[in-house]
Amino acid sequence: RRLLGASKNSDKFELPVWADTVKTGVFKEMCPSDEDWYYIRAASVARKIYLSPGTGVGRLQKWYGGAYRRGSRTEHYRKASSGIIRSVLT
Repeated sequence: RRLLGASKNSDKFELPVWADTVKTGVFKEMCPSDEDWYYIRAASVARKIYLSPGTGVGRLQKWYGGAYRRGSRTEHYRKASSGIIRSVLT
């Protein structure tokens, strides 16, 4: 929570222009409803990398991925969006 507050109030961390319209993965139907979702994801990514050094974009995609619901067909796992994770890491 401290990292979330610090990143919101920091001048170094800017919210991307596309943050209000992008989905977090192909398995999602809509964009996140929380206005602070990007800051929460950034804090979460920072914590994951701190706890497990050497973590890359692929591993974070697996962590934030989920079930892709396909109607009456069976669900399949899909990875999360790598563009969001890369933008947080830069």
